[in-house]
This record gives sequence, structure tokens and C-alpha cells, in this order.
Amino acid sequence: FTEFNLLENIFLNENITITELTEVLYVSSSTIYRLIDQINEKFKDKNFKIETNPCRIIGSENEIRYFFYNYFYEKYSSLDWPYKNINENGLDKFLQFFIEFTQIEVDFAYYNVFKTVSVINLIRYKQGYCIDTSNIKTNFDEIIPNLAAFQDTFHYFEQTNQVKVNNTLIQQMF
Repeated sequence: FTEFNLLENIFLNENITITELTEVLYVSSSTIYRLIDQINEKFKDKNFKIETNPCRIIGSENEIRYFFYNYFYEKYSSLDWPYKNINENGLDKFLQFFIEFTQIEVDFAYYNVFKTVSVINLIRYKQGYCIDTSNIKTNFDEIIPNLAAFQDTFHYFEQTNQVKVNNTLIQQMF
């Protein structure tokens, strides 16, 4: 149980220190180091690991994101919001725009998956991590100016989540 809390805290609070983790998890620093070593050993085949002081998750960005999509989707119900640095209402309005723009059929269950994947991608993007998007040919910077009717949605999302809506953000989130 402590291992999962450790992983979650490091994921959500990148660059958290060992000292801060000891205070949050109520365990000793030696326990934190031991748990990180155990987690790193288990994740050898996942191509990512936890670095310490400051703590951060590095390695294959695709595998990191995939692991945490599954982790948060399984751990939390659709009524929970453990992502303190992401404004849920702003994200919901932004996701609703993309659902309407792409005209995809979305039921409640699919929306929750879409939302979880999007928030994990947004968190990693805001932390400065990117996946390779060179295979995406659409340039959203060319499309966005034509969406004047949605500028309020974009602006609200930008203001509440301290991020600029641009081609890179859209490619990293979706």
C-alpha cells in the first residue's frame, strides 16, 4: 500500500524530495529509499524508473503514461479527482470541445477512460515530458484560429490549468 502511495506522490508531485515524502507518507527516509529500489527492480522490464533527490519518474514516456493511465483508472472512481494541479472543470470543457469537434460517440464509461488518459498526458506534458508525435501530420495551430466560437473554452482551460493551447499540447494530450 505504501508503495502505491509513493508512486502516486512522485507522479503527481514531480521533484518532491525524500524529506517531503517521509512527511507525506509517515515513514523513514531509509524506508523510502528501500521502496524506490524495490519499485525500480519491479519496473526493470517497463523501461522506466524512479530517480531520487529530487524524485521523478524517467524512462520510456509511452510506458510511463500507459502504466499511470491504468493505475489511476483502476484506483479512482469517476467521482474522485486526485489531480490537485489540474482543474477538472476546465479539462471537462476542453474535452467536450474535442468530442464535439471530432463528432465521436462517447458514453459515460468511454468518457472516463478518455478523461483519465487526457489528464495523465496533460500532467506529463506540464512536467516537461513529451512523446514522439512526428507521425502526426495535422497542424492544429492552423485549425485553432478558425475555431473562434470555442475561444472562451480554450481561454478558460488555459487560465485554469496554466498551459497554452497549441499544436504541441493537443498532440501530447490526444
